[in-house]
Amino acid sequence: MRSQVFSLLVDNNSGVLSRISGLFSRRGYSIDSITAGMTADPRFTRITIVSSGDEQILSQIEKQLRKLEDVVDIKALKAEESVCRELIMVKLRANAAQRGDHLGCRYFQSKDRRCGRRLSDH
Repeated sequence: MRSQVFSLLVDNNSGVLSRISGLFSRRGYSIDSITAGMTADPRFTRITIVSSGDEQILSQIEKQLRKLEDVVDIKALKAEESVCRELIMVKLRANAAQRGDHLGCRYFQSKDRRCGRRLSDH
């Protein structure tokens, strides 16, 4: 099994994300990660989906997504041409004296499993 990142450009209509996730649910495909956000053109939304499966399943996912009416464009991103990062948000409880110790933001070097690339310290 391998992971694939799909970048979808879709019409910015209500229910599009629900229809896309419903397609995955009905077909029994897994979604490892999903993000969505409006583009510079408010008519469109960019949705990025990471899914895993064998070649046949990933091919079927792409074909099924292309059939959806609201999908304008879809690209299967290549791991060697992409940078994948994960974000973690942590809520800390600190009093006023401790707060200064936690205000700095720090990036850690890690190896992204899906892309197989190293992320460097920034």
